[in-house]
Amino acid sequence: DPVAAIFGETAHGVMKAVDLLSRKYDCVVTNVPYLSRGKHGDLLRSFCEERHPDAKADIATVFLDRCLTFCRTGGTVSAVMPQNWLFLKSYMKLRERLLKKERWELVARLGPGAFETISGEVVKAILLCISHKRAPEGHLLCGLDVSVMRDAAAKAESMLDAEMQCVGQKQQLVNPDIRISFEDVTAEIYLKDISDGIVGIQTGDFPQFGRFFWELIENLDWEFEATTPDMTSPYNGKQFRIFWQNFEGILAKRQKTGESYVRGWKAFNNKGILIGAMRELPITIYNGELFDNNSATIIPHNPAQLPAIWCFCSSPEYNIAVREIDQKLNVTNATLVKVPFDLDHWTK
Repeated sequence: DPVAAIFGETAHGVMKAVDLLSRKYDCVVTNVPYLSRGKHGDLLRSFCEERHPDAKADIATVFLDRCLTFCRTGGTVSAVMPQNWLFLKSYMKLRERLLKKERWELVARLGPGAFETISGEVVKAILLCISHKRAPEGHLLCGLDVSVMRDAAAKAESMLDAEMQCVGQKQQLVNPDIRISFEDVTAEIYLKDISDGIVGIQTGDFPQFGRFFWELIENLDWEFEATTPDMTSPYNGKQFRIFWQNFEGILAKRQKTGESYVRGWKAFNNKGILIGAMRELPITIYNGELFDNNSATIIPHNPAQLPAIWCFCSSPEYNIAVREIDQKLNVTNATLVKVPFDLDHWTK
């Protein structure tokens, strides 16, 4: 073989790959690679930007997009993928395009521990099946959730008899940020309609700017700074002070150079709720003090509605509502107020 004689067996591998990648398939099954855009090299980043602009945030979604092009009309892609693209705002245009142009068959949330060789919260995966054809009117997207099962074996067994939930595919397009959800997350009023979710201060150097309040004698350069509560209670997370200097000193200079990010001005001196933006989303009362970026505040537009917001956010229903649209470990301040809110119910 003259090709093999000159180029060796590598040439055969390349030609075989060219042949396989040029075909159309009825079914493509794969566990896609995961690599976020920040870790792409220049060549890969440029390729993803040019060929897959709305999927470019991770090589995983680029692979999904590419796999769909391998399919004949009506062919199906079945893939193991990270779950975050189902709800993060950076993938909103991708979700919109796929919901409009492809037929979603199944989404199975596996959660952490889905891989026997990877432990902890490193990877939260889904199983996804999408057919390469437009969904007919009234098509139902089906899903199941085995994320609470502890390990891969338990998840595999649970998938055999887990309760299937089905929702209209078209309905997903009216969800906040077009997030994929198997609950009805549409509502007449969302929490964001009557309040603002606001992120706090990132000093970039807490050992320099932060102290426990009992470490200091009274000093006008230091202000109280709230942080994420460790449990839901009226007063929690109030143990810190920050070297503020009336925002005319070192921290203000670092803000100008981009070394620190002082945010939260809209919340300062207003009353609301302070939320720890991870896990169970514990809350405490917020009285307008400075607060760090490990937490977020919810500030009502009408202070009279604060008791109703407190009742909702301190209930199990709030964490369930947030986790329905965002399963990421840490939730953004914007997401915290994108949940349906029944003002009449919580006012009672």
